[in-house]
Amino acid sequence: MSTTVSMIYNICLLAVWVLFLWKNLTPRFSFRITMLICAAVVPAVALGVNYGLNRLSVLRLISIPLLFLILGLTLYRSPIPLTAFVALLPEATLLMMEMMLSVIFPMLFGLNGEVDYWHSAAAEPMALLTVSVYAGVLALATRALSRNGRPLTLTQWLIFTVFPLQQSVCLITMFRLYTQFPEAVNWPRMSVLILLFAVSDVALFCLIGQTARKAELETANRLLNDQLDNQLKHYSALVDQYEDNRRIRHDIAHHMHTIQLLLESGRRQEATAYAGELMRQQEHSSQLGQCENPLVDAFLFSRIREARQAGIPVEASVVLPRRLPIANVDLVILFGNLMDNAVEACGQVASPFIRLEAGLRKDYLVVTETNPAPADDTRKERRIPQLERGIGLHILTDLAGRYHGSCTQEVRDGQFTVSIALQLPENQGETEEA
Repeated sequence: MSTTVSMIYNICLLAVWVLFLWKNLTPRFSFRITMLICAAVVPAVALGVNYGLNRLSVLRLISIPLLFLILGLTLYRSPIPLTAFVALLPEATLLMMEMMLSVIFPMLFGLNGEVDYWHSAAAEPMALLTVSVYAGVLALATRALSRNGRPLTLTQWLIFTVFPLQQSVCLITMFRLYTQFPEAVNWPRMSVLILLFAVSDVALFCLIGQTARKAELETANRLLNDQLDNQLKHYSALVDQYEDNRRIRHDIAHHMHTIQLLLESGRRQEATAYAGELMRQQEHSSQLGQCENPLVDAFLFSRIREARQAGIPVEASVVLPRRLPIANVDLVILFGNLMDNAVEACGQVASPFIRLEAGLRKDYLVVTETNPAPADDTRKERRIPQLERGIGLHILTDLAGRYHGSCTQEVRDGQFTVSIALQLPENQGETEEA
């Protein structure tokens, strides 16, 4: 292969690698800044590796994957397991493809096992085929990652990674044996084996992703069922309150007449006591009717009442319209996670409290919750109790991402504060009703 073709070949591979990171990770900077940094760093390191390291050295083999792992951790803010997987997958794909092509090309071009394919007449078509298949495989991987939707937990990533690592060790061992005993290799069987390895990895990844989504959906369904029960109780309480208020309005004329008679007869003390008793009868639960959105009102009504019954003072300022362009299931998961985390934290401190604020600011729904930070673990990841370990934090992060918003957490002066901003979609009239 000529020097020019070799340079174009490597540039194409590195460019696809860079774009693969951009498509599958959450960037810290804009597209232009990220690409400029990659354009400055990647070629410089690649040239240094190409001319400064021995071709067969281990350092040369791991230098480029290590470079992209560092770029993924510095230029992107996705979870570390996902970043490592996305940064290293292109290298694993390239190695497996070269192994497959080294099996296919001898049959196509009549080459023997001692020929260096990259210095033969087959070099240019092999390079073109490698780049095409490489880009196609990573495009399929991008589609699989985007369809998975939810980031996997660290345990799930570790389970998935075990199988490709074992397969890579197996392939490397077989190809080392091939270099020693080339006549013992059955090329068709080897090709089928490599293909089965790739298919099994894709199937396993999809299965793990579906399992994570199933666990999240089951929890969301349980939360929605609880919300429906709470809403029925809330509506029943509203009906009882309405009946009480109607009786009070029915008797209000009599009460006012009685107070007037007491004042006219000079019995001011008795009139004051009578008026005080009347005011106490008109008081009702502070959680009823504060929020115009029926779903959020019903859900928080139950959660706040439970927290107060547990001895936790709750200050809630929730000002929301009746209709919100946010899915009901997302509202339930959002407020349910915040309240559950706050109650859990309050159980670990001597002076518990919960402050919850929610409202619309420009084009965003902003929810802020503050509670005491437990002294033993102020930075512990919080999750919905019904979810498996680690999924709850991913739900909040993913929820903010799906609505093009943000999720921030802060510990200051012994208080833990979490703030979530969700951008409101434009079709505000098409709100999902509970």
